[in-house]
Amino acid sequence: METNIIEQNGKRYRVTIVEEVEVETVEDYLKGHKASGLKVGDKVRVLRKAENFEGGWNGTWFPDKTQCIGKEYEIKEDNNGSGFAFYGWHFPYFVLEKVEKEVKSYKDVVEEIKPLWYTDHNGITQVSSQYGFNTFPSKEKAHQFTAKLMLDNVATYLNEIEFKDEDWETSYGYYISFDGLDERVNFQILHHWRHLGLVTFKSEQAAQRAIEILGEETIKMALK
Repeated sequence: METNIIEQNGKRYRVTIVEEVEVETVEDYLKGHKASGLKVGDKVRVLRKAENFEGGWNGTWFPDKTQCIGKEYEIKEDNNGSGFAFYGWHFPYFVLEKVEKEVKSYKDVVEEIKPLWYTDHNGITQVSSQYGFNTFPSKEKAHQFTAKLMLDNVATYLNEIEFKDEDWETSYGYYISFDGLDERVNFQILHHWRHLGLVTFKSEQAAQRAIEILGEETIKMALK
């Protein structure tokens, strides 16, 4: 600090000159806000409290916001200088951490389907699976049910993990068809409207990969 004596209107004043302090603006905040890469739909974790207008953030920290620290939320709005909105409040990017979606392995999606089987003396087969408890009049029907579960789960795995960078067409997808008129395995991968209740894939390559993963016999059983 520097002290000077100045004279004004016949009076003398001692003036202390304080060093300049750079104040961060909303424009400064916006640079980091955009560089954070966060967007609407992302899942984030609140890491800490923010100070009012910290780093140029155009917002304040209400005491009730503290309850959000350590919890995870989905970003609902991007309000630029005011921060990202969720849970009814706005938060600056620098107190948020993106929570990456858990990446499941093929084993998680497919091999964990281990239905519990029980067949009574009347030949009634009961299967307990991830979708609940089901009863079938024969083991064949139970095997068919399990094959359908596996096809559905491998489609989830392929569409969301192996082929996650591919985009769905607006209304169309690919599904596997089986010609069971003779003993020969004759699969076709058809391009069709994807809201038919069928197990659908993003691409022809993903559908072909499903056949490779599950094997022809499981696919045949699932499509019966």
